[in-house]
Amino acid sequence: MAMHESLYAQALIQRGAENAVGAYCLLNSATEAMIDRFLFSLCEKVEASNELERFLLGESISTTCELFKASPIAVDPPRSANPPSPFQRLKFLQEIGIVKPSEVRRLQKLLTTVRNDGMRNDLSHGRKGGIPSVAVDNAIAAFRDLRSAFQALGQMNEQNIRDSDPESGSLI
Repeated sequence: MAMHESLYAQALIQRGAENAVGAYCLLNSATEAMIDRFLFSLCEKVEASNELERFLLGESISTTCELFKASPIAVDPPRSANPPSPFQRLKFLQEIGIVKPSEVRRLQKLLTTVRNDGMRNDLSHGRKGGIPSVAVDNAIAAFRDLRSAFQALGQMNEQNIRDSDPESGSLI
């Protein structure tokens, strides 16, 4: 069983046991695991794994930039950037031509519903002790819709690959 499916199943168990906080935390983990799984899978299908690898490594500040070279004091080499957020990962699918801008907006809207960042931040920083059941139920529904959207994208891209022109390597 895929990691995101296992986490999702555990979230449903916690929801059934009326542990909304546990269900919510597991659902957020399941969602990020699902995004990564489909991101890797879709990029592999369209032969964009190298682009994905570079994207996930992030771009650090270049040691060859004028500001860095002109520094009058010894400066440690810059560190690499933070890994891309789940929202940036979804946007990457558009950047490499796997999804249209409207599809990215839909995926990001579903991710926003699952994450519910205001509640998530309050919970993480101890400002909130519980989560309304309706918020967990909305997140579960959004997770299911997000999973269905990814599955449809996977099937659509498989069809596009089968329909591609082998001479030019481009999709028809």
